Amino acid sequence: MKSSKFILALLGSTVISFAAFSQQDSTKPVEEKKPVTEQAKPAEQAQPAIVDHAETNLPKPNAGRHFIPVIGSYQASGDSSQVKNVVVTVDEQNPGKIWIEGLEPVKIYALLKAIPGTYKIPAQKVDDKKYPEGTLLYDDSNKQINVCVGCGYSDASPSVATAEPMSTDKKSKVKKAPVLSFTGSKSETGTAAQ
Repeated sequence: MKSSKFILALLGSTVISFAAFSQQDSTKPVEEKKPVTEQAKPAEQAQPAIVDHAETNLPKPNAGRHFIPVIGSYQASGDSSQVKNVVVTVDEQNPGKIWIEGLEPVKIYALLKAIPGTYKIPAQKVDDKKYPEGTLLYDDSNKQINVCVGCGYSDASPSVATAEPMSTDKKSKVKKAPVLSFTGSKSETGTAAQ
């Protein structure tokens, strides 16, 4: 019986303490609530920061939101080259894909690799003519471009592309395609942005 009286007393004191703590303190003034129709002035919305490219030393985008240094017009470095002018443009849907005009009467494309300024020219067929794999290298420090179609591409050392055609087996009856190569400097008269 003593335990039931003890439990009853414990419950009673718990209920009384909850009731005491849940009541509002009468010494503090009660804040009046504003009517719902009165709206507080909206805080000034944050204005998007306008980035000045001169301040940040970042180049201005030349292909949508991206800056792609390789796009532009290039003049041949030497007089011995048959190709005198090459134009590199960016693909509108994919900024990692560029188009090369001037090596042949048609445009061929190249894909950006992980190394800056390095593009792989995949083997492709354009207007019933096959173009073998090649490499495009762009040196931003001196604005030079080196294009070699038919030289292959090596992920291990892409900068080793030479004007030599890809090696093939002697037993293979595949004809070696002629190598298309171009070395030139970017002309500053304007760039082909898109």
